Amino acid sequence: MTGQMYINYLHFKEIDSTHAHAMAHLADCSDVHWTAISADTQHAGKGQGANKWQDVPGKAVLLTVVSPVIQLNAEAVFPRHWAAAVVALETLQPFTSAPIRLKWPNDLYLEGKKLGGLLTEGQWSGERCKRVVFSLGVNVLEAPEGFACLDTVVDLVALRKHLAEAVVGAWTEEDGQSQDAYLSHWLHEGLEEWQDEAGSFRAKAMDVDAFGRIGLQREGQEDVQWYLHGQVKWLGKG
Repeated sequence: MTGQMYINYLHFKEIDSTHAHAMAHLADCSDVHWTAISADTQHAGKGQGANKWQDVPGKAVLLTVVSPVIQLNAEAVFPRHWAAAVVALETLQPFTSAPIRLKWPNDLYLEGKKLGGLLTEGQWSGERCKRVVFSLGVNVLEAPEGFACLDTVVDLVALRKHLAEAVVGAWTEEDGQSQDAYLSHWLHEGLEEWQDEAGSFRAKAMDVDAFGRIGLQREGQEDVQWYLHGQVKWLGKG
């Protein structure tokens, strides 16, 4: 996928959801340039599936980028998602001394708590992705109870722009961040607690494939089982 780095910026003081706004107004976004939609706060921030994203007003980066019209095969989408996840993490890492980690498939973690979330959704025509909507929410200056934040003085406007440029660059690079780069930032290590439709079990996360599936090796077994998001849930460190 090729694309120009020109980005149209649209900012709201408050909005229901930057991601939902983007999905509802794809026809209004440029066909040839990227569009970045941001807000100071969201009333109904969207997470993966039915999950909601909460923020402290004026204290977080809430950003959605919309691609121009593209043509991507299904197996080309998730590798670009992980590339965008890596560059987002690397953009944020200088603002904290503790390592930021990636939890499969869409979360940023800092010191055992959720720092932010990522979400990719596509507009499809058959087996081809015509447009990509990538969203990022990060607690920067303050976080809701139970969540992590960078807790440092940051210019949110400048950080939003830097993140927008970084993730657009990741999505437009033909040879972007490798799978190894993604896995190097993984939260998953050793045996952990997981749950699928049959119940809970202990397993080691071994890999992730181009379709976003995670490969889990159950305790005492050699085979690796592959799961899509929604088919298995991470319960925590074992």
